[in-house]
Amino acid sequence: MTRGPCSDVSPKEPTGFLGGDVRALVTGVGGFVGKHLVSRLIAGRATVFGLDKDAPTRAELQARFTVDLGSPGDVERALRQAQPTHVFHLAGVLGSAEASPAALYQANVLGTATLFEAVGNAELDPSILVTGSSAVYGACSRLPIHENEPFTPLTHYGTSKAAQEILCVQYHLSRGLRVVRARTFNLVGPGLNRSLVLSGLCYQCAMVEAGEATAVHVGDVTPRRDFVDVRDAVRAYVLLAETGTSGEVYNVCGGRSYSVQECLDIVRHLAKVPLQVVSDPTRFRRAEIAEQVGRRDRLEKLGWRPEIPMEQSLADLLDDWRTRIREMRGS
Repeated sequence: MTRGPCSDVSPKEPTGFLGGDVRALVTGVGGFVGKHLVSRLIAGRATVFGLDKDAPTRAELQARFTVDLGSPGDVERALRQAQPTHVFHLAGVLGSAEASPAALYQANVLGTATLFEAVGNAELDPSILVTGSSAVYGACSRLPIHENEPFTPLTHYGTSKAAQEILCVQYHLSRGLRVVRARTFNLVGPGLNRSLVLSGLCYQCAMVEAGEATAVHVGDVTPRRDFVDVRDAVRAYVLLAETGTSGEVYNVCGGRSYSVQECLDIVRHLAKVPLQVVSDPTRFRRAEIAEQVGRRDRLEKLGWRPEIPMEQSLADLLDDWRTRIREMRGS
């Protein structure tokens, strides 16, 4: 059973940040995670500033800075103006097929270094939460994966996120920056980019329902991944920014794995029409990790557990695509 519309799945009381003395700066504020995080912070009565190179204006932000992390002077000026007590570093480039290695390292590594340098130059001492990725683990054979497992990335994206984490450790040890790392597994929830497999399934389902497609095309449906709803993830980010140990890393994960086939079965159950599924050889990857699932012991000790079941996450994601497709069609 699902639990109703997405607006009803969050806990009644936001985790942390209850008071008007928190000034939060969110980099990558216009992205998928940024939108959910801002809503969470505003609910917790924080004053929120956004930083993004091309984010649309949001009325609830105290201010938005149109800044590229490749421009050190602009980043420092934004920090001096915002005077944040907390920084949530979400900005970066995902490891999509369109992303070049240069773009990944420029955004995920050099952009992070620019932010850290700007914090020091502005003589600020905020709590900094950096969102990393389970891609740093690669094909780890010991499951579930603990934070102590070594980096074995299989992609440039994973390597860029590993390098980003090493920067976090460096600046914490050498400059005293109060940096906490959130090593996030696979996100799901409304607004997810359709280049990612679960959003692609929901998008195709909504297109079939709208009469714009005849089938759902899939690649390999056997890989298993650990998914966590984005709304649960941003709860974890706020908690870590408030109570996480500086210099430490925390897995943000669901703690169990789902195969693509299991997720497809849920989507087929949620669909309003029968779905024809077609195996598409062009969607198969050359190198695929059979299973990845994380341990969340460290985060649980701080009081966090995921609350939104996969069925609800996929139902909300599918409803989000239904709405977007209706809007695109003007109906």
